[in-house]
Amino acid sequence: MSPRVAEPLRELGAFLTGTEAEGIAARLTAGATLSQALIVVPAARRQRARSLMTAAGLGPQAREHSAAVLEAVAGAASRTRKVTPVWTAPAGLLGSGTLTGDVFALVSGATTSVVCATFNLQATSVLWKALVRVGQRRPGVAVRLYVDTQAADGLFEGAGAVRHRRSRLSTADMARALPEAVVLRTRAPEEGERPVTSHAKLLSVDHRFLLVGSANFSHSAEERNIELGLRLDDPALAVGVERQMRDLEGTVYERVVA
Repeated sequence: MSPRVAEPLRELGAFLTGTEAEGIAARLTAGATLSQALIVVPAARRQRARSLMTAAGLGPQAREHSAAVLEAVAGAASRTRKVTPVWTAPAGLLGSGTLTGDVFALVSGATTSVVCATFNLQATSVLWKALVRVGQRRPGVAVRLYVDTQAADGLFEGAGAVRHRRSRLSTADMARALPEAVVLRTRAPEEGERPVTSHAKLLSVDHRFLLVGSANFSHSAEERNIELGLRLDDPALAVGVERQMRDLEGTVYERVVA
């Protein structure tokens, strides 16, 4: 293989997520044009994907070869590369707030998507600052946020409720501040039903990196509490978690309209 083709192939393999590569391959196999196949890639990244594919000689003119290459990219992306424990604790006990740095770096560096589920999201949290930053600077990144309406909209009163109320973001606040994002909250229960609590804490970035753990996305959890999470580089798992959250939308969540 000539260097002229090998280099864009390497770049394409690093650039595409497994989900994108698989989607393009399937569409090319079905007879789609390159423009039709690239619809699975977010608009902000689409031109770069087209340029790399063209430079690598991939497209409708070589459907079988192109599909095989893209399926190999998807297969390579589906392998778990790394699992890292992520801690937070008061300063000086377990080192600096690794969770805080990981959250900000993951979200701020997103190129395609951010999916987040949390019980408690405060305006003082690093996650909120990173989400706002992405919304302002990277309009091509699709953001999907799942929150608990009891916590966000003040429908619960428990220990620390007064303290949380001062920095709490309502679901309407979130939707207004992130106009391009999809913000979903738990539905109000039917008469006689108990409300469902959305207590999962997860981040899935670029359909690849998954962060799960005990911490709420609040200043205290990110900086003072003893919290443990796992940061995984596992596209297959990340996509599976995202799919499960989507499946819950019809019965558990409703979209917030600013």
